[in-house]
Amino acid sequence: MASYSQFLTKEKEDELRHIAQSIVAPGKGILAADESTGSMEKKMKALGCENSEENRRKYRQLLFTTPDLNKSISGVIMFHETFYQKTDDGTRFVDVLKKNNIIPGIKVDKGVVPMAGTVGEGTTQGMDDLNARCAQYKKDGAQFAKWRCVHKISATTPSHMALVEIAEVLARYASICQQNGLVPIVEPEVLPDGEHDIDRCRKITETVLSYCYRALNDHHVYLEGTLLKPNMVTAGASFKGKKPSNDEIGLATVTALQRAVPPAVTGVVFLSGGQSEEEATLNLNAMNKLDTKKPWALTFSYGRALQASCMAKWGGKDANVKDAQGVLSQRAQANSLAALGKYTGDPNADKAAHQSLSHENAVFQMLFTAPDLNKYISGVIMFHETFYQKADDGTRFVDVLKKQGTTQGMDDLNARCAKYKKDGAQFAKWRCVHKISPVTPSHMALVEIASVLARYASICQQNGLVPIVEPEILPDGPHNLATCQKVTETVLSYCYRALNDHHVYLEGTLLKPNMVTAGQSYEGTKPTPREIGTATVTALQRTVPTAVPGVVFLSGGQSEEEATVNLNAMNQIGGRKPWALTFSYGRALQASCLAKWGGMDEKVKAAQAVLLQRAKANSEASVGKYFTEGGLSSSTASKSLFVENHAY
Repeated sequence: MASYSQFLTKEKEDELRHIAQSIVAPGKGILAADESTGSMEKKMKALGCENSEENRRKYRQLLFTTPDLNKSISGVIMFHETFYQKTDDGTRFVDVLKKNNIIPGIKVDKGVVPMAGTVGEGTTQGMDDLNARCAQYKKDGAQFAKWRCVHKISATTPSHMALVEIAEVLARYASICQQNGLVPIVEPEVLPDGEHDIDRCRKITETVLSYCYRALNDHHVYLEGTLLKPNMVTAGASFKGKKPSNDEIGLATVTALQRAVPPAVTGVVFLSGGQSEEEATLNLNAMNKLDTKKPWALTFSYGRALQASCMAKWGGKDANVKDAQGVLSQRAQANSLAALGKYTGDPNADKAAHQSLSHENAVFQMLFTAPDLNKYISGVIMFHETFYQKADDGTRFVDVLKKQGTTQGMDDLNARCAKYKKDGAQFAKWRCVHKISPVTPSHMALVEIASVLARYASICQQNGLVPIVEPEILPDGPHNLATCQKVTETVLSYCYRALNDHHVYLEGTLLKPNMVTAGQSYEGTKPTPREIGTATVTALQRTVPTAVPGVVFLSGGQSEEEATVNLNAMNQIGGRKPWALTFSYGRALQASCLAKWGGMDEKVKAAQAVLLQRAKANSEASVGKYFTEGGLSSSTASKSLFVENHAY
């Protein structure tokens, strides 16, 4: 499991990322002009026009030659026929678009077909010759591709079979595209048909996206070189209640994305899903006006919602081309403003023995009563025994901490959650571990641990406790940094898929992962803090939903100083970090403190001062402002705390 193939070169990753970023440049979106010949039949018929190749060519020429279209449109998705057509003067449409700094894209799926063994569900065909077609399209000028799959909401759908099948199809497609230098637009559309309310649509959308990103991770798809084309979260077209407002749709849609789409994804380009032109624009605008975590660009990839009025104005007549182009330009500009959250509307448009106990009690009293500890420590995780112990004056440790303004937790979970909550706990922690070797982590371990953590988190939340989810990857082994990063991404991908399956409220959870480091017995050059920070943040960006409020790192056998410096490096790195990145250290906060104390009462104050010094250092690191000048790093602080196969 720990071995994987890096199928993209650094140069190809850079190319894909640059293309994706260009497509979702501020205030720009995609014109989806990829209607099949069959789809165009209905549209031409409504205009009273023959659905001939020439009429289709003339209409696409109208679209692609619209003056200043590139001010609002960054890319165009074309059908195979359109991709090879030309303007009246013999210029290829692809070259017309390129000349105007619009990126050519291509639809590569071959339509939805029935999926046997389901109730009316389908999958998408076109995989057999996809590799060869992608290579040719790239050679002929395409820079991105699109593949559409659909889910429908009913009492029995989407089925598990459909969720898995569609996620796998989209992941294989995306991998093939990237191997050929095309940015894949991943489109798992949830159809608007049905009587469902907006909450059901949101939950189904979260589930669909969760399955997709787990599959994309399994296929080693480079997320920074992808775009997502989802539905907006709306009530069903036949919903009999009050129609959700634009703000309600915007909030529900962004919430679904925060819970399922990794921050590494460059952008989200919405489909309009049968909405009117004005509805699609207003809903996009509502999303971009929201003051919340949105690490991806949110823009448009509209077909009908950009073309309906334009096509009606054209009516198949050459004399109406300029007027129709004016209408297209108007709608494109409106959506450009909506992608920036600046659209104001168009009025004219549609989270041992007694002695040993006494000794440990003194340790905890020393730790918990350190003066001003709450300046740097927001919470304390305790073992069951510690949770019910008291200070010398009879005050419960829980109450000592409450008085300092910190939050309490626990280190065990079963049916006692309710009692822990009643007795003062506010959060909990559950630790699972994975090992990296040529054969581990196994699929069985990945699934089992993810499921255990998800069940634990669900039970915690039912009892009012914030669950800290800890899927630790042990530092044992000779693996390099890249292997640890990939395994970390895989572990986290499994976990967040399971958390979604168990309906865990991500906004009420915290993640406690390992930092991405080389193995303790790695024989190469030791990675720098910058390299560790970059690898760790990248792994989080690719797997941890934006909805998660914070990541509280474990130290994983690092020395006190290493743990602090590496945390500091993460917080100094630029880029998308929609979660707080801070610490949940045990040994890396206590080692020097315990050494200073030595079990002697007269050294309590000196030991507490050492604890505060380390806590302050990590507090600074959590905001990227830790500097080692001043001699903070001692021989004890720099000593490795690694314990082989660490268990507690």
